[in-house]
Amino acid sequence: MAARKWTPEQRAAQSNAIHAWQPWQQSTGAKSAAGKTTVSRNAYRGGTRPFIRFSRWVFWAIDHPETLTPEIVEAAKLRSTELVDGFVGWVSEAEAKLIKKYGL
Repeated sequence: MAARKWTPEQRAAQSNAIHAWQPWQQSTGAKSAAGKTTVSRNAYRGGTRPFIRFSRWVFWAIDHPETLTPEIVEAAKLRSTELVDGFVGWVSEAEAKLIKKYGL
């Protein structure tokens, strides 16, 4: 569908109507804490794939400690308990580099 063709007169009339109407004054948004929490998730689109990749990397690192430094293996063990308990959110930049390096 084609965009509307506005004449200069129509554009000026619409501008005057909007300035008289002031719709921005009537927009309130969420006021309660629950409403604000709900609205804060409006742009969320999912994001499970990085979590799944990270989970695979953590459990792979625990199963292959010979290929990693002891510090990384310990960090993976700590993160695996967080994964099981459901506390892991986003993957850190360092962890993302390790995931990329090992192709997980």
